[in-house]
Amino acid sequence: MDSKLQLFAKVLLKEHYDEFLEMIQLFNIDKRTFVLQHRKMFEKGWYDTSSEDNEFSEVDIMLCFAIVSHRMAVIDWSGEEYSGQVKRSITMMLKNYGIERFLWNTKKFEDSLDWDKIRRGDYLPLLFQAMNKQLNRGGYSIVFCDTKSDCFRYAILPTAEFVQFENTELDDYLTMALVNYTVANLTL
Repeated sequence: MDSKLQLFAKVLLKEHYDEFLEMIQLFNIDKRTFVLQHRKMFEKGWYDTSSEDNEFSEVDIMLCFAIVSHRMAVIDWSGEEYSGQVKRSITMMLKNYGIERFLWNTKKFEDSLDWDKIRRGDYLPLLFQAMNKQLNRGGYSIVFCDTKSDCFRYAILPTAEFVQFENTELDDYLTMALVNYTVANLTL
């Protein structure tokens, strides 16, 4: 396993890291059987297991395992399936750090939006940025794991733990970036 992936998985998965290592061992023994046995995990990560063309990697396993372990969430680029979906997932991830309740103050943000100018796909980056500002005050950041797909895979990490990984690329298709960096580079 790539040393960068190993370091990032330790930081992201915390107490689930050993379980992840066991999965990687099984994956490397028999990839096809592993994918068939863990189909639901891949589907929760929005991967298609029905195609014979899919070449899954250790990075894919980490992302999907992080999602089923509530260390990461995934959402379509175009918006929330239900109102409050992002808040709920981030609040759930904060529980991993002992934060049972987080008082979101997004009303001011919501009121500042000119909904006539918000196009499809514009809202989520703005929401992530507003939420990230609140999390930064407590020493946490929203981290994107960009797989160059049409969804956001995001996690919450202590900002200090993530600094060593910022803009690191794994397997030539996964880039990890903080929300402020990513939002600044989007064309809205």
